[in-house]
Amino acid sequence: MTPPVANEPASRARINLEWLLRLRWGLLLGQALVIALAAYGLELALPVPVLAGLLGLEAATNVAVRAWLGRARVSEATIGKLMLWDTLVLTGLLALSGGTHNPFTTLYLVNVALG
Repeated sequence: MTPPVANEPASRARINLEWLLRLRWGLLLGQALVIALAAYGLELALPVPVLAGLLGLEAATNVAVRAWLGRARVSEATIGKLMLWDTLVLTGLLALSGGTHNPFTTLYLVNVALG
């Protein structure tokens, strides 16, 4: 039997954050594709520069968190703050693209499930 590792909660949080970053990159790619399809394929009137700015901000956050991940101790609170940020960005994207009538409002359930 192996003794418990002293850093186990911290290492578990680090692994969770790495997975969350992978999910965030996938979500970012999906959001960009949906915005492009809606704006250019379906020719919906969307504020594409503002939406692209929000996606750029999300990408910059991913890059910053990845750089920070190598230097800092990760906690569950860090993951919670990042998920709160994701919820705020999603709220901005949805508010600018149809509000409550947007079918992608169900994406809030992803944060609820992960939380």
